Amino acid sequence: MDANRRPSEESQVTPGMRTTEAVASSVPAAASPERSSVFLCLVREHGLFLAFTLVSITFQAFYVFSAKTVTPEQYPCAYDIEAHRSYFEDIYFGRGPAWDFFGNYLWNHFPTFYQVNAAVAHAAHWILGVQDSQRLLQVGWFLQVFVHIFGLWLLWKTLKLTLKTPWLALLGFALIASSPRIFFCAGIWNQDDYVFALGAACAYLFLRVARDGPKPHWLVLLSFAAAVGIAFKTTMLIPVAALLGALVLLPQKTLSLRGKGATIGLIVAVILAVNWPAWGTESGRKKLAWLTSGVKDYYRGPAGQSLGCVSLNCDDIAGAYFEPDLSILFLPKPITDPTTLRAASTSTAMYAYNFELYEYFQSPERTWLSILCIWSGSVLFGMFIVQLGKVSWGVARRRTQTSEDIILSLMAFGAMAGLLWFSLGLPLGWAPHPEYVLAGFPMALILAMRYYEGLQARPAWQRWLRIGAGVHLCANLIMVTHVMIFMLSVSGMNRP
Repeated sequence: MDANRRPSEESQVTPGMRTTEAVASSVPAAASPERSSVFLCLVREHGLFLAFTLVSITFQAFYVFSAKTVTPEQYPCAYDIEAHRSYFEDIYFGRGPAWDFFGNYLWNHFPTFYQVNAAVAHAAHWILGVQDSQRLLQVGWFLQVFVHIFGLWLLWKTLKLTLKTPWLALLGFALIASSPRIFFCAGIWNQDDYVFALGAACAYLFLRVARDGPKPHWLVLLSFAAAVGIAFKTTMLIPVAALLGALVLLPQKTLSLRGKGATIGLIVAVILAVNWPAWGTESGRKKLAWLTSGVKDYYRGPAGQSLGCVSLNCDDIAGAYFEPDLSILFLPKPITDPTTLRAASTSTAMYAYNFELYEYFQSPERTWLSILCIWSGSVLFGMFIVQLGKVSWGVARRRTQTSEDIILSLMAFGAMAGLLWFSLGLPLGWAPHPEYVLAGFPMALILAMRYYEGLQARPAWQRWLRIGAGVHLCANLIMVTHVMIFMLSVSGMNRP
């Protein structure tokens, strides 16, 4: 060793000090409370999402594959199944151009949903060697649950963007995922789950654009989410209209006027390009014309022929919307007569069906659990209405609103307005059509959570609202379990 070299600090440590240091280094440092809370939050976050994912996949597999044939007798909890199957088989067997299907009362639907399921069926036939078209249909039906899971994941991401309190975001996610209307939408083989997932995509991607600026990848994803959503079902026009309105209302400091124009122009251009057969072909224009036709034409075919019930809400608007029947909110009596699809009050039926399923073909008969779901859910509905009123008042007074409040309010309000318009062409009592609820309910619930988060100065109010939300969550979970048992018992699973 060089004699002139200065000894290092390490060489100056005494043996006793070295031993103490070694012992100290061998003992793991205690995790800070902050790191522990973050770890617990992550465990709860992924554990909750995983639990709903596993339950959804398991139920979907048992429910969908339990029957050998896809018929109303084997799946009494799935409505319009014969008409949907007819549309699917027409495309799967190549009986004619997809846009030229006018074989039943679903003629006004765009064919994208059936084309996707036909493509899945062809792939399953090639990979699995399955020959039966009904079994192949079930493959696409089962895979629909992953569309549902994707929508839940997007809503969880949206909750984390819009709420500052981690446990409140978890509560919001649990309330959304456990809602009977949302939980069972994957079990119904139709386009509603795509409206649910792509509506959630529009909300989440809008928030990304508002926070990160008009970056190309967010704009492209947002445009295609809107365009593909409309391709699956024209009901997506409601969330897309809310999206465009929210872009207009964004503050200039968030998105410049030129940026707004370019973003809206891109979204509209992609929508027109993806859905060009809707306006570029004669058959497509017939389907589009149905949207603007008189409300009484819902149950009529393209040639004006009658396709079903003609006793519609528009025949008695005052009775449908302004004469409530509060007895169904206090007693577990039937809401709707299954033979005539009539109810004493459409407006009351609309409210009740937000918290429970159609009792005559999707779920068992109503019980006192149904009443508990309605009244505990009314606590959340009240918070949503107050928050929506605050945002609407602020917009009317030209006060700057957050991007979160703008998109959530417009999507929830648009869903309510669309539901009212659509229900005019439906029979009394059958008004709360699922996809409007699926697109708007999650946004309304997140608005309710934002209202709760703003009550920091009123802990007593928070405590009572928290109890109400907890009771509603427990009622939802019990209702979901009850309906799962019912749906499995009446499906092909227990048939000889």
